[in-house]
Amino acid sequence: MRPALPLVLALSVATLTGCGPRRGVQTLSDEAIQDFPPGSYPPLPLPAESLRVEATHPTGLVVGITRVAFEPDRIGAQLRIENPGERNLTLNKYGKMHLKDDLGNAYPLVPPEGNKDLVVLARRRIDTLFIFRGGFAEQARTLTLVTNDGPGGESNLTSQPKLVVGPVSISRPPPQ
Repeated sequence: MRPALPLVLALSVATLTGCGPRRGVQTLSDEAIQDFPPGSYPPLPLPAESLRVEATHPTGLVVGITRVAFEPDRIGAQLRIENPGERNLTLNKYGKMHLKDDLGNAYPLVPPEGNKDLVVLARRRIDTLFIFRGGFAEQARTLTLVTNDGPGGESNLTSQPKLVVGPVSISRPPPQ
């Protein structure tokens, strides 16, 4: 049984709005992946687990991907985000945070209610599940996370950092 999306988003909001560095931690479990009857969907990719893929922005922001799991209509990514700086940082300004695959497809973030721009408070750490819309393309083999995708955002003075995390290699189960 997969976790209810509103619960996951509620936990994300609680964590993002300042409940402390480790409170409200939601982990992505194997139960997040449902079994579907053979032939009803293309084979889902295998979960990418125990990842240590991360990137650091000149602002000091660190974003890491620790696990990725797939469902036919969404991708769940366990992210660890740390903002050690003195100012709040926005990661989804204008809805520009998404996963991209190696074919050029984008999977937009489903932002938490009450924090659509995904503001990460100063001196906070977030370790939670984020949901991205869309089923992973059948021929795609990698995923990359991009925050504030667009021009600018590379300076250490920005409050809207552009950061590219990945790529993460994705594999599919062998045909049966």
